[in-house]
Amino acid sequence: MILDEPGSARHRFLPGSGHDVFHLCESEEVSMGGEGGALLCKPDRPRLCRCEAAEMETPERRPDALGVWPGVWVAIILLVPVAVSTLKFGRRFLAQFFMNPFQMFIVIPWALSYFCVRKGFMPLKSGGKIERATDPVNFWISVGFYALIGTIFFIFNLWLSWLVLSRPR
Repeated sequence: MILDEPGSARHRFLPGSGHDVFHLCESEEVSMGGEGGALLCKPDRPRLCRCEAAEMETPERRPDALGVWPGVWVAIILLVPVAVSTLKFGRRFLAQFFMNPFQMFIVIPWALSYFCVRKGFMPLKSGGKIERATDPVNFWISVGFYALIGTIFFIFNLWLSWLVLSRPR
């Protein structure tokens, strides 16, 4: 469901797209017309309309910046297991965790994600790039994928270090 803002009630009708668009319609008069079957609501009085299989035509908006707090929470969530394991096993855990060859599989994907977010593009193997401004969906999917892979290997490294130090000697 997409809720349109009051005053902007112009939509493109896309048959079979599966989108439901709810918007504040300011009249009961709805005209079908134009190429692509544009729906246009004429202002008189407000009411809530439902246009099935429609997509909004809205000016491009910049998403709000997330700020620092999500990064702080992610860092806390990732450092707590390392701190707990360090308290249980001592310096041996830190040596096992940070000197592990799997560390490469953590640092490289996270560094690539950070680089892409800072620069605004994702380099491709073929030599091209996915730019955040022109293809934001695929850009954020790619960045999220690399961050997820780094996180999975972080958890794997944590688990592996715990197993190595927990085995009987």
